[in-house]
Amino acid sequence: MKLITVLLTALSLATICHAADLPLPSGKVILTVTGKITNTQDGESANFDLKSLKQLKSATFNLHTRWSERVHEYHGPLLTSILQKVGAKGDKLRLTALNDYTIEIDRAYVEKYQPILAWRDDGKQMSVRDKGPLWLLLPHDKFPELKSESNTGNMIWQLRHIEIK
Repeated sequence: MKLITVLLTALSLATICHAADLPLPSGKVILTVTGKITNTQDGESANFDLKSLKQLKSATFNLHTRWSERVHEYHGPLLTSILQKVGAKGDKLRLTALNDYTIEIDRAYVEKYQPILAWRDDGKQMSVRDKGPLWLLLPHDKFPELKSESNTGNMIWQLRHIEIK
């Protein structure tokens, strides 16, 4: 019985220490990641506020999209850095916007093209009205094949949730 108690205590401590890698957000949650992940705050989900997203590896894209009249400078964390932070284990991602628009993409696609979750457009934080708070953007300036309609449809804005499958 004592051995079982020791093992359960050790398991509990390991879980608590592992969860400590992902602190609770101090601000408004703008992104929730669920599914096949190992790092959570509550055993089921990883929640991010803007402050926590700003701490991840980021990139800046200068892009002209079909929704804009000119080139804009977009900045945000790499989706791969978010997947790494949550300890994502699955090969498929289901991304959902505030209006419940949903796309599914393969993890290999994410690894190859390195999209960002833009939170800043031309130096200003993106609002919901302006496709924020997060907009998944692909670097179609580097990869011409990304200018196709199917790839453009993957650039989901007002992103709020990612499920790892």
